[in-house]
Amino acid sequence: MPDRLDPNPHSPYATAAPDVRHLLPGFCGKPSPGQLAPTGCNRLAVVPAEGLRTVGDDGDTFPAGICDTCIAAWYASHRGKELPDGRVATDCTECGSATLHGEWCALCRQEKHEAWWPLAPLVAAGCTTWEVTERSISRVDHDIDQLGVYAKGYWEWDDTGKKTIVVGLRVGAGEDRVVARFGDWLIRHPDGTFTVHAAPAAAAGE
Repeated sequence: MPDRLDPNPHSPYATAAPDVRHLLPGFCGKPSPGQLAPTGCNRLAVVPAEGLRTVGDDGDTFPAGICDTCIAAWYASHRGKELPDGRVATDCTECGSATLHGEWCALCRQEKHEAWWPLAPLVAAGCTTWEVTERSISRVDHDIDQLGVYAKGYWEWDDTGKKTIVVGLRVGAGEDRVVARFGDWLIRHPDGTFTVHAAPAAAAGE
């Protein structure tokens, strides 16, 4: 066991503090490594590959690096209490349900994380990723423009065949051009090239 535990693995959909390790209560069953799971501080964090020794292994103390709020919540739960949560509920922009997790509710964040997780090794290797959606396309387009790379909405005929609609983002020109449809992940590699990771539903239909 190191002197100080490493933080939970990164995910763009985690809501827990990224600089500490979080306790992961097992009230929903034991989560698997790589899953986005509820934390003791009532946020969401990625389950690390290595397990965490329980309280009592080292004289009733936690290893260094554990989230202070998670520890406080653990002790409160053993007294039959819960810590106050001052966050204000908002509507999830994906499904409309009430949530304390910001833009997306816990379930939508978990679904998005599951789709993104296969890209985690690429991010660790220095890649940048963007999920291209109807809501994010303007921001992604702006980010790509800031890199000095040509980007433009990708248009196709709709089901009626009477008008064209934007269905994704076209990045680059010529043979290096890639198209990320809504739901796909656009990936910029350290060498400046771009590739696309297809949305799970699209990939399953291929």
